[in-house]
Amino acid sequence: MKRFAILIAIVWATPAAAQPTPPDGHRWDVIEGLSDEFDGTQLNEDKWHDHNPDWGGRIPGKFMPSSVSVRNGHLHIQLKPLIPADGEFTIAAGTIQSKKKALYGYYECRMKASRLTASSNFWFVSDDIKLPVGTMKQELIVQFTIGKSDQHKDFMKSNAMIAFKAKGAKAEREKAKKTDRVKLASSVSDEFHTYGLWWVDANTLRFYVDGKYAYTIHPSTKFHDHPFQFPHSINVICETFDWQPLPTREELNDESKNTAMIDYVRSYRLVKDDT
Repeated sequence: MKRFAILIAIVWATPAAAQPTPPDGHRWDVIEGLSDEFDGTQLNEDKWHDHNPDWGGRIPGKFMPSSVSVRNGHLHIQLKPLIPADGEFTIAAGTIQSKKKALYGYYECRMKASRLTASSNFWFVSDDIKLPVGTMKQELIVQFTIGKSDQHKDFMKSNAMIAFKAKGAKAEREKAKKTDRVKLASSVSDEFHTYGLWWVDANTLRFYVDGKYAYTIHPSTKFHDHPFQFPHSINVICETFDWQPLPTREELNDESKNTAMIDYVRSYRLVKDDT
């Protein structure tokens, strides 16, 4: 962890090992409003919502501010029993969302997933994008994982997803998605891993894990020739899914299993290096 001021200064003054090499004549410059070391005692309200302003959660997991905390140098997102239940919502899930928007640059999150059949994700989402022919919405998932899942527990999986609805009352929403994944050296819930995205341009997304290049995704151009040119919010989230067994009440009450820990979120933009 980043305990001493001098170490923090060094970390922020020079690119971390996990960053890709910038193009000639450029360097990475920290985007302060989209970066957080989580070294305080509470969530920085200038940077983050402790909920999702546009989405209450996926049944049965309801996003609750009480599921989000900062302590011991980490952001903690927990899943617990929701008491009292709120209709079909029976689990208190958690998320944070950035108050500023991200676009091209390099973004990374160092995270240790929970040990539940629930996801621990680092992802980006756009607002509704109004186009002359309809409305588009985008999600850019850097890491989708489930700590207690043979299918996901030792993989990095990324998606570039687009939903589009043409103008007209009878139009149905269409979707397009590009996906890739890579196997990790250890489980996502056994130790911390660093997940990175170099958002190069509207058509090029390069992904990194633990300081190494993993793969490149070129998003679908079905609905737009240059799709990912629009700003997104950054999210870190723990949620439930109906295609996974739900965590047991015992698991939800076990803090050795019910918590995802995030060491940091760091964001950088490319700038010309005049030195």
